[in-house]
Amino acid sequence: MSKNIDIIRFQDNVPVIVRFNFSYPIPKNGRYGMQFFYGVKNDMGREAGFYATEKLHNILQVVGSVVGNLKGCQLEIEKKITDGGKSFWKIYEKEEDITPSESQIKDYVESLGKKDEVQDAIDDLKIRVYDLEKIVKNLSGGIC
Repeated sequence: MSKNIDIIRFQDNVPVIVRFNFSYPIPKNGRYGMQFFYGVKNDMGREAGFYATEKLHNILQVVGSVVGNLKGCQLEIEKKITDGGKSFWKIYEKEEDITPSESQIKDYVESLGKKDEVQDAIDDLKIRVYDLEKIVKNLSGGIC
């Protein structure tokens, strides 16, 4: 049986208060690209969740690293719209603006790329070791 939860949809210039149930979201490919589902409690204490774009997700992960952990953290999230129609996110903790700078977000995204490069190198080494093991097994007549 699935649990009914409220889905939060951010409206322009309307702040939403949430308390995070977990440190990390569930990633999924959606019709608008990569999305990240965050399980939260809304300001009424009800189970809820929201889908974050990659941009909002990156902002939240930087915030999580600054505050120590998103789990249990209560934040106010607001999607702001400029007069020119551009949107941007503001994050508040206890009425203090803790929105990370563009350079903090850029550093976070770049660090993800470095982690991917390391994992790619490890995966490549695993394949090479497996291939070498097969060669050694064949050279020894299948006795290994």
